Amino acid sequence: MADQMSSMMDYEYHDYEDEYTPLDGSGDRRKTFKKKKLSSSSKKTSRLPPPSETTYRGKNYGPNSYKERGCCACLCRCFSCWTLIIILAMLWTTWLTLWLTTTYLLGPSTPSSSTPGAGGGDGDGSDGGGLGGTDGVAYMVKVPYEIASKTGAFCLDGSPPAYYIRMGEHSGTDAWILHLPDGQWCYNATNCYQRSLTPLGSSSNIPEVIPTPGLLSSDPQVNPDFYNWNMVQFHYCDGASFSSNSPYELSISDDSVIYQRGSAVLESIINILLNKTSFGEAKRIIFSGTGSGGIGVFYQADRVKSLLPPTATYHALADSAFYTDSVNRSAYVHIRIQFQRLFNLHHMLESLDSDCTQTKVLAEPGSGWKCMFPEYATKYIQTPLFIANSKYDPWSIWNILSMRCYPQDCPELSPLMERFGADVSSKIQAAGMPDADGFFVTSCYTGDLIGQGWDQVSLEGTDVMVRDAFSTWYLRRTSEEGGEQKRSGDRERAVNSTVSTPANVVASEEGLNVTVTVPPTLPKDYRFIDCASSMMCNSQCNWSRDLFKLVADRLQAMDDFYIPVNH
Repeated sequence: MADQMSSMMDYEYHDYEDEYTPLDGSGDRRKTFKKKKLSSSSKKTSRLPPPSETTYRGKNYGPNSYKERGCCACLCRCFSCWTLIIILAMLWTTWLTLWLTTTYLLGPSTPSSSTPGAGGGDGDGSDGGGLGGTDGVAYMVKVPYEIASKTGAFCLDGSPPAYYIRMGEHSGTDAWILHLPDGQWCYNATNCYQRSLTPLGSSSNIPEVIPTPGLLSSDPQVNPDFYNWNMVQFHYCDGASFSSNSPYELSISDDSVIYQRGSAVLESIINILLNKTSFGEAKRIIFSGTGSGGIGVFYQADRVKSLLPPTATYHALADSAFYTDSVNRSAYVHIRIQFQRLFNLHHMLESLDSDCTQTKVLAEPGSGWKCMFPEYATKYIQTPLFIANSKYDPWSIWNILSMRCYPQDCPELSPLMERFGADVSSKIQAAGMPDADGFFVTSCYTGDLIGQGWDQVSLEGTDVMVRDAFSTWYLRRTSEEGGEQKRSGDRERAVNSTVSTPANVVASEEGLNVTVTVPPTLPKDYRFIDCASSMMCNSQCNWSRDLFKLVADRLQAMDDFYIPVNH
């Protein structure tokens, strides 16, 4: 199996000819693209952002396309043109009659909502944004192109930003979760162009509806503390954790460009929410993210806070994103070099914390890229922060440690993996977080802790799950700040004291009874660390070969940038 997985995984992605050169203190440098000289008759004008969503990349899907003209000509050969016009008019009249009857006489076919903007699926952001309700899904809304173009807030392909929204209800109507999803990065210009042809670089062909698991769930049994909150998931389409910040179009060929505007995309969506929904009246806001979205939380937490209503309590939750500045299994500073390339390619200097970058650059010219690593950047974050992370995060094991074999198939590498896990744990503890911040560090081979792992991953020998650790930390912080009322006195006492045995608490809200299990032995500082005796010390973790292969297949299918020989 090891040989099979090794042969399947041993490849290397090389396409560095069109990258930025590493920043060395002398400013931004970009290798010049060589273009063929065009004659005056064939010279092309530079492509500007498309005027509508139907003409991205120069394609025209309008009614005058060749195929439609061909169909009409063919029909006209079979029938007289007047006959054809009459038939089409009758069909259109029939359809319009049925539509009017269904819409205005029979009523909508789906449950309506009293929330503004709750009547449409693919909104344009001008009516309050998306559908309401608590049906466990969120609905897509696109930022109008005219608004996006004012600030140049484009996805990689030039399409406007988008987001998914589910409106809250009852006590959650003034509470919001803003979530940045995972989606990896693109590592050079060609790689970013390839991504721009997919939903990870465009909003032109994305799902109308997405599920909302974990922290975003509307199920009170899964998510008892936040199930009825407003939920917004930003569509990830810049390839740089919503932190690319180039004012220029990056040419890929004579007629293709990409836009690196993740920072503007993030701001444009927040502005739409402030202007078109009740978000401006929010009293509680959680800014969360997973994976590449989670590291975006490290980068953008304070900046997002500056855009929000000053009356709202604001907290950040970074999941599976504490990527460390560590050497790989060959003692090579591989991830550091990749982060330097990303930093320059995506013009990230202005998107990172200015206190951090200025400090690093003063100490060592050209070292602003260090603020991409949470271990250096965390102490500069002013926002109350909670970190959820695994010592053996699959992406980190795969791409930082460069270990790509099932541990039992390469036992000689297991000590390296255990040392890596201990290094991650120690760096989180030493990251300079204020005493009031918290974290949950598991020893399971898992990512997406606030998604699928929200009510599944727990610490060895306890019932403490990710949701319990974060919820108790969050409720304590908001209690101290006077920003949130508790659901019950029992829940409040559990948050503000250490309990030694599990206790079931029933919270009643709007006639809905929710049973909440308070985990045992909650530490007073709300910093949860799993066992450390061995790599597989938590008996509740899944270290099966099937899981490892499933994760390996998923990671291999993603954008990759380096794989060493063997394993």
